[in-house]
Order: sequence, then structure tokens, then C-alpha cells
Amino acid sequence: MSRAARTLFLVAFLAPLGVSALLAQFDRPVRGNWYCDTQADPQTTYATAFFDWTGLAAEAQNAFQQHLLAKYGYKGRVGCSVARPDGRPLPELQADMQRQYAQFRAQGRKVVETGFTMAAPGITLAYGCFAIATVRRPGMPDSSYFFSSKVFRLKPGDHGGELSNAWIAQIKSLHPGWFFPSPGCLLLPADPAAHAAIYDGQAQMYANLKPKVTQLDWDFAPGAAAQAPTPLPPPAATAAAPAASGTYPTKDFMGRPFPAQTFFCQYLGLAKDASGKYPLYQNAMFTMATGQSPVQNGWKNYIEATYHPSSPGNPMCAIIPDDPMQREGALKSLNLLTQPATQVVVKTSWKP
Repeated sequence: MSRAARTLFLVAFLAPLGVSALLAQFDRPVRGNWYCDTQADPQTTYATAFFDWTGLAAEAQNAFQQHLLAKYGYKGRVGCSVARPDGRPLPELQADMQRQYAQFRAQGRKVVETGFTMAAPGITLAYGCFAIATVRRPGMPDSSYFFSSKVFRLKPGDHGGELSNAWIAQIKSLHPGWFFPSPGCLLLPADPAAHAAIYDGQAQMYANLKPKVTQLDWDFAPGAAAQAPTPLPPPAATAAAPAASGTYPTKDFMGRPFPAQTFFCQYLGLAKDASGKYPLYQNAMFTMATGQSPVQNGWKNYIEATYHPSSPGNPMCAIIPDDPMQREGALKSLNLLTQPATQVVVKTSWKP
């Protein structure tokens, strides 16, 4: 994702209560017995019982903050943790929690057992989607465009990654060939009053480009991603060689589906081959919805298993822009590695 799309709203994570078998999980969907509480106020602790759920800590915290804001007017920080389902039995966890409550009360702190779970009525998660594009045309100055969506409210654990994929497909369908540096959607703060500041902040990140700012009148229908427009296809590649071993994930570490990306791979040999020159393996471009690192690892494995270089070389798989002019510039830069006097270029047709 672009810097804009990676600039997620930061939620402060607090240390959980002293209940054993709890693990902080903030980076990927996790199934287990979740627990949320507040500790910022020394006078009052708002807390949940343990509840069974699969999802991200950021979603749980956001939903709990919404509940506290609506029911108690509380705007402080919250923390959520999860005990793995194969860990200590739920009754033991609940008993530990009640002992902790008793200690708090003995210290004069008020403990409010909220009864909140992720299935609480009215809980939805707010998302906003953003994208920036700089368009270069021959003989004309560069033009920049900043796009945003309206605020979408989705059920916890559902469709956040699908929303990002649909948004990417939508803006690419509106402007085929434009280069959008990995657009995406952000989980917005629990308090709706803070949403406008997030939208303004995303646009201000690119104020130096003086972009034309547009909010698209676009609706997202969960479950309809298959009908979303598809991005411009890449140039045709030659027939694929046998696939390299390995796995190619379709989702990132936060559970969001990868967008379709065009890859161009090279492998620079560091030892001479039979011709007396250094080999440079170059692959035809291909499009795939996965991460850059798995593709590069697969490419490395393919070259070393197929051509058996006498010593390891330098593999590289670059993500190539959609914009035709930027694509041409990127390929020219990558081809600067070619040195006819010292190298032999080997064309391949590998695809994972």
C-alpha cells in the first residue's frame, strides 16, 4: 500500500490484566477467547468477560471503544488480548479475571463489567478509502489527483480486505493505465467526530503535489467483489515454464487480500557461465495477486533449480506500474543492468 494507505489510525495498546495465558495479537486474525479493558483511569476500569471471536485486535478495540463511548461516554484508551483456544480452560480464565477485579476493588478502584462482546447490537467498523495518482503526459506538466470514498460501516471481522480490493478495482477501472501507488482503505477511529480529521490528514500528506481532490460517489456491496471492475491487463507473456515450489499467499499479514500486481523478475549471476560471461536471467512480465517477497523467493528457487548457477546470484522481482509511460521508465531502469560486453541475457517464461 502507499504511505497514505499504510498510515493507519493508531490505537494505543495497554498491558492486559494479569490473567495468565493471554497473548497480545495485533497483526493478523486470531481465533480465541478475547478480553478487553481500560486502565487509563485509576478510578474506574471498564472490562469485558472473555468472548469467543476470530479477528484483529484493532477491530476488537475499535468496537469496544464504540460501545464505551455510546453507553458510558468514555473516550479513553482500551486494550484487547486473546487467549488461544487450546490454552487454559475458559472457567479458569474467568476465575483469574474475577480475582483481579477483587484486587482492584480492594484498592478502591471501581470495576464496571460491561457485558460487551463483538456481537453487541449496533457495532460496526468505519472505513475510509484513499488513493493518489500522478499522471505524466508528453509535453505537459504532471497532474496529480487525490481520491477518497465516503465512510463505509461494516460488521466486525467481515469484508475489510474485500473493501480494499473493490476500491482498487473501481479507481483503476475509472482511469485505466494510471499508476496508483497501492491505494487502500483505513480503519477509522471509533469516534465519528474524528473521521473528518483523518480525511483531511490523508489529503494533506500530498499537499505539495497540489492534487485535484475528489470524493467518489461509489457504493460498496459486501459479497459483490466478483462483479467489481478489473484492472488493465498487463502485456501478454510467453508460455509459462514449470512453476517453482513454494506458497504464494493471497492475503497480507493483516488478512487483507493482495491486489493484482504486475511483476518483472531478473536474476544477476555472480559467476561466469560456459560462455565466459556473467548470466542475467530476465523473465516475461506476469500479473498475480500475491506479495512481492514470495514471488522473489519463488523466482530464486526456479533459477537455481533450472540453471544451476555455480554460485548464488542476486534475484529481484519488481512491481511494475500500470501507467504506460511509468512502466516504460521502470523497465528501462531495470535493463540498465544489461552490459553486452560482459553479460549474456537469458530470457525465461516462468510464472508461479
